[in-house]
Amino acid sequence: MKKTIKRAISTMLAVCILTNLCVLSSFAIGRKPVDPPWDGDLKRLSEIYQIPVKVLNTLTPEELEEMAVAPGVSYSGHTEYVKFIENTDGEVIAVPGTFEEYQAEQASLSPMDAGHTNTESGWMQVYIVIIDDPGKIARISATFTWLSEKSRFRMTDVIGISFQNGTYVTGSATGYYTYNPEGGNNKRITLSGFERDDNDFRFIKTSVNTRTDVNCSDELMFMRIKIYKDTGTKAEAARATYAYQKINIDLSVLASVGVSVVGAITTKGSGIAFLPAVEKAVGVLGKYYDVAKSDVSTSLSNF
Repeated sequence: MKKTIKRAISTMLAVCILTNLCVLSSFAIGRKPVDPPWDGDLKRLSEIYQIPVKVLNTLTPEELEEMAVAPGVSYSGHTEYVKFIENTDGEVIAVPGTFEEYQAEQASLSPMDAGHTNTESGWMQVYIVIIDDPGKIARISATFTWLSEKSRFRMTDVIGISFQNGTYVTGSATGYYTYNPEGGNNKRITLSGFERDDNDFRFIKTSVNTRTDVNCSDELMFMRIKIYKDTGTKAEAARATYAYQKINIDLSVLASVGVSVVGAITTKGSGIAFLPAVEKAVGVLGKYYDVAKSDVSTSLSNF
């Protein structure tokens, strides 16, 4: 009798052990290794994209993961500095400069004026980066940062990314406009309405309606796109373009031509211009916009 009881208990224990092992085994098989590229290092993202940490803090974890760059992945970036100067005739012109020149100008201002500008000038940093992700797709991002308060012209600016060899991944363009209203915290507006230039399928652009109703600082515009890498050249060149509106355009005239402000701008040679029909109706682009840009080129190896 005792042997029968012992045998029954042993059998029950064996069944329990086997059942637990099966459950643990099923959990082990069902689990997938988690090794996301996003490592939570905002300082690293700030360096790669030239975006302040305080702006990155306004993004969602999903947005940050979209921007993450895995360790070992190469990226190539380039920065240009531009000073927008308003002359005595009220005309604004864009003059290439350096960060050292901006710093020197800021150092010459009084403590009350440092970080600000008057109606005569405004400094911008234009940054472009190509990220050579593993596989067939690369990312291109552009960051446009007003280093000093923007001058009094606050209208509809246009930002864009153009590239040389790859193919645009349709619908991949995203971006945002951030600013710090006087007496408040950083605000962020998601950008939409990205268009692919009808005349140049490698120029992706959108408009930015900058705030006119509040005094604001720390203005920054960011956009990014994805492209299929060109396996023939195994290289890419890209440009970030910022068109700063200084004079209003008659929108009714643009409507008669059948285009929006964004649609009116196209690439021409090494720069941008109005479409011929728009130029005929309202004049050359330089009458309405000043342009800042930054170029970068790199080989691609992670195919």
